[in-house]
Amino acid sequence: MLNNRKLLSAVIVFCVGVSLLAGTVMPAAADEPDYSSTGESGVQTEDITVKANRECMVGTVLELELTANQTGEYECAFEFTTNSRANPIVSMQIDGAFPFGEAERIEFSNHWSDGGTPRVDEEGNEIAPEQVLVKETVNATARDRTGLYEDPYTFPLTAGVHNITITVYQGDFRLSAVHFYMPEKPPAYQEYSKNQSINTNVTRIETIEGESAAVKSERSFIPLSDKTSANISPASPVVKKLNYIGGSNWSSVGDTLTWKFTCKEAGYYSLGFQYRQNIVLNGVSYRHLKIDGKTPFEEAKRLKFKYAASWKYLEYGDGENPYLIYLDKGEHTLSLTVTAGELSQVYAGLKEIVGSLGELYVDITMIVGETVDQYRSYELFNQIPDFNTRLEENIRALNDLIGTIEALQGESNGSLVSGLVGAVEILQQMLDNPYSAHRYKSAYYTAYTNLSAALGTLTDMPLELDRIFVIGNAAGKPNTSVSLLKRFTFSAKRFFTTFAGDYNQYTAEDSRNLTIWVNWGRDQAQVLNALIREDFTPNHHIPVTVKVANATIIQGILAGKGPDVMLQMARTEPVDLAMRGALVDLSAFEDFADIEKRFGDGATVPYRYGGGTYALPDTQNFYMMFVRTDILKEFGLNIPKTWDEFFRVATVLQRNNLQVSLPYTQITASTTVNVGVGGLTLFPTVLIQNGLSLYNDSLTESTLAQPEQQKIFTEWCEWYTKYKVPTVMDFYNRFRIGSAPVGIAVYTLVTQIKATAPEIDGSWTVAPIPGVKEQDSTVNH
Repeated sequence: MLNNRKLLSAVIVFCVGVSLLAGTVMPAAADEPDYSSTGESGVQTEDITVKANRECMVGTVLELELTANQTGEYECAFEFTTNSRANPIVSMQIDGAFPFGEAERIEFSNHWSDGGTPRVDEEGNEIAPEQVLVKETVNATARDRTGLYEDPYTFPLTAGVHNITITVYQGDFRLSAVHFYMPEKPPAYQEYSKNQSINTNVTRIETIEGESAAVKSERSFIPLSDKTSANISPASPVVKKLNYIGGSNWSSVGDTLTWKFTCKEAGYYSLGFQYRQNIVLNGVSYRHLKIDGKTPFEEAKRLKFKYAASWKYLEYGDGENPYLIYLDKGEHTLSLTVTAGELSQVYAGLKEIVGSLGELYVDITMIVGETVDQYRSYELFNQIPDFNTRLEENIRALNDLIGTIEALQGESNGSLVSGLVGAVEILQQMLDNPYSAHRYKSAYYTAYTNLSAALGTLTDMPLELDRIFVIGNAAGKPNTSVSLLKRFTFSAKRFFTTFAGDYNQYTAEDSRNLTIWVNWGRDQAQVLNALIREDFTPNHHIPVTVKVANATIIQGILAGKGPDVMLQMARTEPVDLAMRGALVDLSAFEDFADIEKRFGDGATVPYRYGGGTYALPDTQNFYMMFVRTDILKEFGLNIPKTWDEFFRVATVLQRNNLQVSLPYTQITASTTVNVGVGGLTLFPTVLIQNGLSLYNDSLTESTLAQPEQQKIFTEWCEWYTKYKVPTVMDFYNRFRIGSAPVGIAVYTLVTQIKATAPEIDGSWTVAPIPGVKEQDSTVNH
């Protein structure tokens, strides 16, 4: 029998698994701003600080007043402290209006740091320390998170008094002050270097280990380990050493890492980086460099890290000479912030083109329908206003964008350019063949989706950093190479080590361990094990062994080697095993009632048998309605609240060859049944909305033969027969393109659309699924 401690551990590990599956990665705030800005003439400009000193939580509305002595465009920064992991999200109005659309949702990021030194497991592998919130005051600049704008947002203020309204949508924090200041205007390096008099002779090289970052704008920026190369510090072919930071998680615009270092003597220094960027093929990752919170010169806003398949040394300079930066003796900070750099203009241009192509595709679909009659002449140029003009404008914009990208890359190839060229060819064919332009609808759709996919990844800027070198002007280049003998020895040790490891077990075998079986891949099991070691074991002092097993739990029990806990079993399996006495009744533990409250009402019903509960869910889904507000607005339609309203909207859309989507899953295998009846269709939902049930009160028989249930069943069938709602649809792509502007899907689609469909930002929303109107006019959803 498991004791109470083991029940608690089983439940917590389950929850870790859920967070692994459903977690989202949040955007990060910029580096701490420098409020002492100077104008173009070098004269000190106005900085405005508005004291707030308010505790803020969801729903808080702050009314602040500021006085500007001069008219101008001001950047804005929040000064706050927090004990909450949730990033503050606010809207900001000036004199009762949003200064720009993005001001309706501004996200600032908390600051994180290592909560101690690296931990070491039984085999000598280093484990990243827990990431903890920085308790000191955070200064975060309001800025774009998509890559559309390279610089922070600017707020227009005229001379005089202004009212600032701040509404909090997420976060629990104490807002100390709001700062408005003129944008930083660093000089070009050529101008910056004119003031340099090289009268120092610094021979020291200060080395900063990448994994030692002092402040991070995202909790996921943990130190990582690379055992594949001897050309990294520290290098170990046998055990895992934390020796670099970054990768694909340090890639979103605004993500910031800050390091601290000390100069033993004042003088001029250059910078060198030992890095690897092997994700963006033949591309560039940009970083905005700041020293002590300031951008030393204009070129530092676009530090380029070119593609490098292995660890490579970069001397920061113009290609011929390194850039020199004067540093006083003492402690300094160096920060690198992900920026889209010169690709911001490409991103903005491509986003506009993709939006235009999407609108044109909807117009085409409204004429020809989803399936094109190849032998009919639709004469799109006569039926769609400015059809040829819109094609010509998009062709011209695509060609201009191709030229811009080739100029930035210095070459005329690449996947992005190829996608743009392919789109130009399709549009040109449609323009050259006006009477058969409809025949290219499928190719047009493919070109559009390719460009949309490129837009979603265009501003991803992954980068891995091993070391940063602060090099005295007379020190020469640091030695980052490894001898042939050392590389050979490293490779040999690494080869022979592969024969000794157990790749299916994580954490040494121990009779005290809680043993967990997962039927996952090794990568997922390693992530789960890392989460357990970072959070669960240190807090509860219970060792855990994670095993990758493709055997069933029955086989494990018969062999006498069954686990304590197994993750992601089939929905029907716990009751089958409970009937045979193979599982422990979780409800017998004293903390079960508290644990069960973590889940939705009724979530444990499928796992109950004979008065006991024998499992807990690891995922829970629910449906939401997704709406393209731009398309509904075009037709003068409102977001439907009831099913009658929903099908009135559906009728209008279908008359224009557009469609709606409703969940429908064909039962093809036992695995399909395991999602539960509520996850297959909306029929059980509509029953409950009408005050009915699938079963009688004693749960001894089905009620589907009763007249009320049959009436609802008939109405539900008519959704697909009378209203012709498709039973099979790729709703994500159809919603993205606009040919299915209204549909119902699981809530996780929100994350997918936000991450991969930036071209429709601001043009869609979510709402509760339609319901049934009660006698008191309320709607039961």
